[in-house]
Order: sequence, then structure tokens, then C-alpha cells
Amino acid sequence: MDVMTISLAERAELQAAVRDLLTDECTEQDVRRVMAGDDGFDRELWAKLAAQGVTGLLVESEFGGVGLGAPELEAVAEETGAALLPAPFLASAVLAVAAIQAAGTPQDKQRLLPGLADGTAIGTVALTGRRGTWTPDGVDVVANADGTLSGSAHYVLGGQVADVILVAARTAVSACSRSEPTPPGSPERLQQFSTRRYGCRCSRSPRRPRSASAPRAGRRPRRHSTSR
Repeated sequence: MDVMTISLAERAELQAAVRDLLTDECTEQDVRRVMAGDDGFDRELWAKLAAQGVTGLLVESEFGGVGLGAPELEAVAEETGAALLPAPFLASAVLAVAAIQAAGTPQDKQRLLPGLADGTAIGTVALTGRRGTWTPDGVDVVANADGTLSGSAHYVLGGQVADVILVAARTAVSACSRSEPTPPGSPERLQQFSTRRYGCRCSRSPRRPRSASAPRAGRRPRRHSTSR
């Protein structure tokens, strides 16, 4: 993957643009309002971040992205974290994109990355089983010979709003719990990894933001408090 290099001044300009947008449209009141909704996702703000290139930050330009690297990701993530962004930035723009770029075929990339880059599709990864460990033996999902998946995945970031879920699965048959995605659940077969599109039903509303603690020395304070 070719990563575009930008100057420190351009990186600072990108970070400032994201900060300004979130300062205006991701206040404490905005975050509380969105998190009190059904899915905890501000789609209008997501579209505006997409217009800034945030959703396609790591996607190569040939697939509609910006093609930047880790330093720019760090700068943007600093702002989304400080603002408590109610949107799947880590799940879609980082984890899903990275998984596709690392393991997908050229055809997979052409089919999946453009939508993630422009923000019209939301992606995430389902990597962990019930134990929550990021290790091969912690994967509970099994890939069947017919191209379908059996089992359950836990702790899926942004799963309630995802259009594409990339699932880590083992090929060896073993005992696992049953997974029942809500319809529609159209399976897709990929050569190097399998995905399944899920409609998710949450058992409870997303948690409200926690109260912000006092900043540590040398760390920039958050722009707003979320204390009740």
C-alpha cells in the first residue's frame, strides 16, 4: 500500500478542520442526545466528516480514499476521542479498512473500500469470542465448507449500525454457541476471508458518556465535560 506523505503544516490544518467541526457539532448536549437514541450514531455528522476525508483517511486513492497514514490517523483520532464522537470511526475507518487492505483481494477492495471511504457504508470487524481475547484460540466462529459461518462473535464495535461485518473464523470444526442475526443476513463469499451482513438488535440503549476526569499533566484537556 502506498501512503501519501503530507507536511506538518498540512497535518495540523487537517486536525484543526476536524476539531472545528466537532467543536461546533459535537458538544456535550449533542453527544447526550445522540447516545439517547436508538443506535448512538450521528449520521449527519458522519457525512460531514466524510466530506473532510475522515472516513477514507486510510483508504488508498484508487478506491476513493485519501491514502494517508498513521501520523494523520493519530491527529484525527485525538480530536474524535476528545469530542467523544458518537460514530464508528475506529470500527469503520480504521479496523474494517485495515482488515480489507491487509487480507482482501483486489476485487474485494474494489467492492468494499469505496463505500467505506465515502462514508455511505459502515464497516466493522468481529474478531473476539465470548472471552474477548484477541488471539486465534479466542475465535468462536467457524467457517463452513458451503461458505457460511456458524458461531458467535462478541464485543463488535459499531455492530448495531454496520453494513459490512468482517468476521474472523476458524476452519476446524469445534463446539460453539449459535448465532442468530436478525434478517436480512445475506452471506457473501470472499476468497481470503468471509463476511456476512447483519441486521443487529440491541438489548439496551448505548451507554451515556462517562464523566470526564481531570486531565493528567502534559495532556490536553477535553473540550467539554460530560458530568451529569
